[in-house]
Amino acid sequence: MTQRMCNMSACPRFLVSKGLQSQGPQGFTPSVPARGSKAWKTIYKRRTAVERVIAYLKEFFQLNNIQFRTGERAQVHFDLAHLLYNGAELACDRLTERLLEQVA
Repeated sequence: MTQRMCNMSACPRFLVSKGLQSQGPQGFTPSVPARGSKAWKTIYKRRTAVERVIAYLKEFFQLNNIQFRTGERAQVHFDLAHLLYNGAELACDRLTERLLEQVA
């Protein structure tokens, strides 16, 4: 992609990108499904599910307030929070399956 300075902008650092010929009219690559299609809806559902999990982890495991001097310790904290969350979800799913088997 080529970039040039925009003369109409108030900010001199504002860059306008000229798209390549392989891109569609809106500048998106053709491999991305159109908004409103079934493929787009499934991708959007997965994305919102991931965003909900990340918001949950930030809220209850203090991932938005990590105060470590090194990135390694922050990564360990992040990995432990994910491990704990995934373990708790797995345990809840297994307990739910056993309860449903007992009822049936």
